[in-house]
Amino acid sequence: MDFLDIDDSVEEVRRADGFAATTTAAAKVVGIAAINGIIFAGKEIFSGRVTTAISEAVEREKEKLKK
Repeated sequence: MDFLDIDDSVEEVRRADGFAATTTAAAKVVGIAAINGIIFAGKEIFSGRVTTAISEAVEREKEKLKK
């Protein structure tokens, strides 16, 4: 999954007129940024880097418990 484009939404915030329009446009930008963060985290997890790091940490802790 590719990142969502945020540029158009940022422009909506710049062009917004009035409190309701501004907050609505800003909320959309924040939502897109949050979704992009989830996409990034998912890509990192499934790329194996995060999974490998977690597995290594679990193994280290298991070794500590054996001692």
